[in-house]
Amino acid sequence: MERIVDLTHEIDASMPIYPGDPSVEIKSWNTHEKNGCQISKILMGSHTGTHVDAPWHFNPQGASLDNLSLSRFVGRGTLIDVSNKGVNEKIDTKDIDTYQTHINSGEFVIFRTGWDCYYREKMYFKHPSLTETAAKMLVDMGVTLIGIDTLSVDSTMDKTFFVHSILMNAGILIVENLCNLKEIPSIHGMYSFLPLKIKKGDGSPVRAIFFESPVD
Repeated sequence: MERIVDLTHEIDASMPIYPGDPSVEIKSWNTHEKNGCQISKILMGSHTGTHVDAPWHFNPQGASLDNLSLSRFVGRGTLIDVSNKGVNEKIDTKDIDTYQTHINSGEFVIFRTGWDCYYREKMYFKHPSLTETAAKMLVDMGVTLIGIDTLSVDSTMDKTFFVHSILMNAGILIVENLCNLKEIPSIHGMYSFLPLKIKKGDGSPVRAIFFESPVD
């Protein structure tokens, strides 16, 4: 039997959002008492919580979610431990070097900073982030998706989007706000980040999971 690890933050009205993004509202529309069934009205941005960025998010010529094959969101990944990083510290090429033999072209790379422990604190906005040189290195390695357990692959404190632009222009997907990466038992494994099928979608919340077969 496969082991499954849920890597997804719960969506609720008090969750942290990227500065300037729409806040989350969840309200009852129908209720059991009045209507015989429960229906909720949900208002949130396309990059709320654990979510995937389509290339169109930063690249006007990039693919939107509805133009991407489902195979782009499910695949084998390498988990890179950078949990030694501090406030606004950078994840650079040297952090990737020791994992190079594990990373194959066409696969995913997932960064574990451990910053998900600050998810509902102000510290969450002071997370580590990738350098431009690290992003370019991953592009050259043929990686197809980058995941991270922080609010952004770029620095939220610096308010820059250089890494987003590098990855999006190369057609690489980005998954942000992951959690529970410490529960993943191996460097390698299978990941699923399936989005909602949104027409011209620039991004979507996902139910992110890791799963490991008995024989890997």
